Amino acid sequence: MTLRLYVAPYSPWSEMARWALEAQGVPFQSITMTPIFGSPGARLRTRRLRGPLRSPVAVKDGRVLSTALDIARFGSERSLHPLLCERSFPEVQRWSSRADRMLQAGRVRTIERVRGSQDAVREYLPAPAARLRKVGGMLGCRGARLLTRKLPPTLQDQRPIQVLRDDLERLRAALEGRTYLVNDSFTFADIAAACALQFVEPASERWFRLGEASRPLWRDPELADDFADLLAWRDRIYALHREATPAVVAREDRATA
Repeated sequence: MTLRLYVAPYSPWSEMARWALEAQGVPFQSITMTPIFGSPGARLRTRRLRGPLRSPVAVKDGRVLSTALDIARFGSERSLHPLLCERSFPEVQRWSSRADRMLQAGRVRTIERVRGSQDAVREYLPAPAARLRKVGGMLGCRGARLLTRKLPPTLQDQRPIQVLRDDLERLRAALEGRTYLVNDSFTFADIAAACALQFVEPASERWFRLGEASRPLWRDPELADDFADLLAWRDRIYALHREATPAVVAREDRATA
């Protein structure tokens, strides 16, 4: 059975998982779910009928993988070109944790901007719901509230902008004079850090698709200007390592699960 990968539209975490599997040549079927629709099938297959169900989540022969790092590690166990090894795993794991913290903080700021735009809100919904302009807007706002409630309590007590700045400075210091974060080679740490910058400024449409109304709202002008060097690094990493491979056996634009 092919690995099933449940992803959310516009999710940097889902992008991490897809990228890691593709870069390692691991076949998978990508199935899209949304915060309001598209979760029942995923819950049944992951046996998680209660509580939050966050993307990405992958299922293979009864094994459930619930984080991008776990999915990347699963891929490394089956790849001729693994992005993770036991010797460097602790350092990669640290960068994965930092990337998660940056994304959580960035999402707080981005959701507030998105909620102020009905056009952007509708872009997060399946096409049938989005066409119902008033109802679609209400559902989209509900979805945004659901995403906000998923934030860890520790982050809710901090200023997201400071969380982002602190970790962006750490990333800048780690990359000084270097192309890669760990062992001078491309690893999952680079994928995680590159994806963590999506809420500073999203990557090119060539690699990271966003709706027309949403894309400018994801850009944080203050941080994008102050950390333009990191955005340039991210774009180089994408250009060098983000081409899709034939390993992706199927993609579904909307969940039927």
